[in-house]
Amino acid sequence: MLGMTGVMWVSFIFVSAFQVYLFWQGVDLIRKFLNFAGPAVYAVMIVGIPTLLIALRYAYKIQFSKEQLDDIQATLRDKLVKAPRNAPPLRCVV
Repeated sequence: MLGMTGVMWVSFIFVSAFQVYLFWQGVDLIRKFLNFAGPAVYAVMIVGIPTLLIALRYAYKIQFSKEQLDDIQATLRDKLVKAPRNAPPLRCVV
């Protein structure tokens, strides 16, 4: 329904209801929420970044055989979408 799964709808309704609740309670509750949410973001970053780095460390220790690497390379080569010959080159404008 409208391109959203059931879990997405539940999440959307929950967040919308939470925002309405914060708005009805006034600026003081919003200020308290922001005072909690700001440090919580930093806490997640402090815990999450080392966890991500540890996971990446273990992920890169996986050994692939030559046959597996050849299969991966062939699959990627087959899946790449090639631009038409008359397509203009991509340019980065800063």
